[in-house]
Amino acid sequence: MVKIYDYTTHCKDSYLIREGSTTVLFNTKEKLIQRGAGLRFQLMFLYYSIPELKPGTKEYEKVLKQYEKMLSVLPLPNRYQFRILRPDTICKMEEQLKELKISLPEAWI
Repeated sequence: MVKIYDYTTHCKDSYLIREGSTTVLFNTKEKLIQRGAGLRFQLMFLYYSIPELKPGTKEYEKVLKQYEKMLSVLPLPNRYQFRILRPDTICKMEEQLKELKISLPEAWI
């Protein structure tokens, strides 16, 4: 189950998303997904009082939808930290990323 925490009081337009043991910082305005190394984001829960968004609320559904949409178009790096993509895949991906106003890093091509 995905848990979403409202981090907007500390960092504008940002949410902490926790799925299992993985915690990421998701900024909806800058379209940024940042995964912390080790326990970096896990420790935020000790220092700050961060309210959880309840599943089924409008804000929860909106944030989850934006997060899943971004994850669906981002290429995932392989063990060499880059991804070799076919030209037709790159074109489709660039179109989807332009929709979200995200540029494709050259290291992933």
